[in-house]
Parts: sequence; structure tokens; C-alpha cells
Amino acid sequence: MQNPHARWRTEYGRRLAQKIILFEGVRAVVVAGSVARNYADEHSDIEIPIFWEPLPDDDVRLSIVEALQARFLFAYDGPTREDQLLVNGMQVYLWHISVDHREDVIEGVLTKN
Repeated sequence: MQNPHARWRTEYGRRLAQKIILFEGVRAVVVAGSVARNYADEHSDIEIPIFWEPLPDDDVRLSIVEALQARFLFAYDGPTREDQLLVNGMQVYLWHISVDHREDVIEGVLTKN
């Protein structure tokens, strides 16, 4: 059973994911971090890895921020592939990850001697 902080953040993350999945190239959206582990408290943010094929360009990332009616917590830094946002007062972190990169990481773990 989810604690109340994790429960409402999970639901909020799902509503955000419904907007994110509309963008071309999105293959999966996940709610992660303390929310996913059921450790969230009243100070917890929402971490959302987005798996892409291929990775989005800056225009797409900025369009997602607009679709979420969010604003950046810090200056936009495209190359980091992480967007730290404020969405209706909630801190939300979007991680942009390529499917190819993640598959390479998994393959490396599975075949490492």
C-alpha cells in the first residue's frame, strides 16, 4: 500500500505522462525515485525518466515544458538531458534517455564477466 505522499505524486505523474506520451519518439514514461519506492514525504519531488527513440531536440523538450504548463527551476541547459521543472508548485524532474543507450547498459551488465 502506498503512503499518501507517494500515492498522490504517482497519480500526478501519471497525468503528466499522459501529456508526454503524445510526443513523437516517446517509447516509455516512468515515475521513479522516492515516489516509486514508496518513500515519498511532503518534501519529495517527482522524477520522470522518459525513454526516447531517438532523443528529442531542444524544440521538443521546450514543447513538453509548454504542454505541462511548467517553468524551469534553473536556466535551460540542453546538453544535460535533464529538465528541472516547477509544475503547479511541484518540483518535477524529466530525464531524457535514449532506448539504445539503456539497452547498451543492460547488455553490458548481462554480459560482463
